[in-house]
Formats: sequence, structure tokens, C-alpha cells
Amino acid sequence: MKLHLVGGLLVCAIVAAIAASGDGAAGPQPPSGNDELRRQLGALEKRVEALEDRLRRQAPPGSIVVPPVAPMAQPLPKGWQQREINGMPYYLVPALEAPSSSLPSAK
Repeated sequence: MKLHLVGGLLVCAIVAAIAASGDGAAGPQPPSGNDELRRQLGALEKRVEALEDRLRRQAPPGSIVVPPVAPMAQPLPKGWQQREINGMPYYLVPALEAPSSSLPSAK
């Protein structure tokens, strides 16, 4: 028991001596190269801020609408007529030139 007490007192004495021998400085002084690093850090932070602003000004990916490509317009064959209903085109196509000659007559 006495051994533990003596050991504890010895550790406390060593810690107290180390604390008293300090010159009052908070810690080791940083090297002089930190000024250059701080300037680089400031420049990089400005660049990141500029890039983030540019990203905010861009349109979101889903908002870009690509218009469909219209097929090339070709002339209609002879006799065909283009019509439209509800915005959708449809075509009237003549079935036969002479309907009475090819169809049997109903009696």
C-alpha cells in the first residue's frame, strides 16, 4: 500500500516539475511556411465559392427540354389528303380509282 502511495506521489511531483519548468508558452510555434499555406487556403476557398455560385445558377438536370426532331416533309402521293384532328395528323387515302370495276355489285 505504501508502495502505491509513494509511486503516486512521485508521478505527481514529476508532473508538477514539468509544468513549473515551462516558459508559459501555449505550445510550439508554427513554422513560417504556414503563411503561404494560409494564402493558398484562402484562394482555394474563394474558388470553391465561385464554383458553387456557378453551379447554383445552372438549370437543374431535369429542366432541360430537348425538342423532338421533325421528320423531313415529303410531298403526299397523288390523291392523298392530309387532315388533322385534336392536333394529330391523319391522311385520307383513295382506295381505288374506279370502285365499280373491281368490286362485285350487290343485288
